[in-house]
Amino acid sequence: MNKFKALLAVGVILSATAAHADTGTPVNTKPRSYSNHSDFKLGVGFDQGFGVSAELYDTVDAFIGNDGLSADYLVVKNQRFSPKLPFTYYVGVGGFYHFNKTWHGNHGHWHGHNGQCDSYDANGQCHHWHDGYWARDEDQYFNEYGIRVPLGLDWQFAPQWDGYVSLAPSVDIPDDFHFNVNAALGIRYAFK
Repeated sequence: MNKFKALLAVGVILSATAAHADTGTPVNTKPRSYSNHSDFKLGVGFDQGFGVSAELYDTVDAFIGNDGLSADYLVVKNQRFSPKLPFTYYVGVGGFYHFNKTWHGNHGHWHGHNGQCDSYDANGQCHHWHDGYWARDEDQYFNEYGIRVPLGLDWQFAPQWDGYVSLAPSVDIPDDFHFNVNAALGIRYAFK
C-alpha cells in the first residue's frame, strides 16, 4: 500500500508541474515518438526496488529506491537503431549501493545437553551426541555496492514523457567480485 501512495504522490506532483514541461519535438517514427531534451526528468520505476528515477542534462541517470540507490553516466545516449523505430538506446557506466541485504548463513554449531556419545572415531573424538541438535547461525545483515554497465532502451512516447527499460551487468565488490545482471523499468516526465 505504501508503494501505491508513493506512486500516487509522484503522479500528483508531476501533473501539477505540467505547465512547466518541455513539449518536445515530434519525430517521424511509427509508432510516434518525440525528442524532448531536457535538463531535468523525474519519474518512478523499479531499479533498486521501487523508487524515484531522475535524469540530469540527458547525461546522468540516478535512482533512489527502497532497496538502494544507483547513478550512471551515459556514455552512449539517444542513438537510434533505425530512423523509423521509436526507440533510442543508451549505454552507461555507474555504480549501485544496496541497503541491508540479508545472508542467512549455512554455518552452525552443535549444541549438546549433557548427552552421551553414540560413536567415537580412531582419535577418541565423538561423532554423534545422543541428545543434542545442530543450530544454524543467525542471519547477518550487510550493505552491498559495486559497479555496473546499464544497456537500455528509451521511448519518448509523448511530448513530455519517456519510458525506459534496461539490463545492467554488474560486479558486487564486497562479495568477492560476484557478477550479476539487474533489470530496470520506469517512466519519467521532462521539465524545462
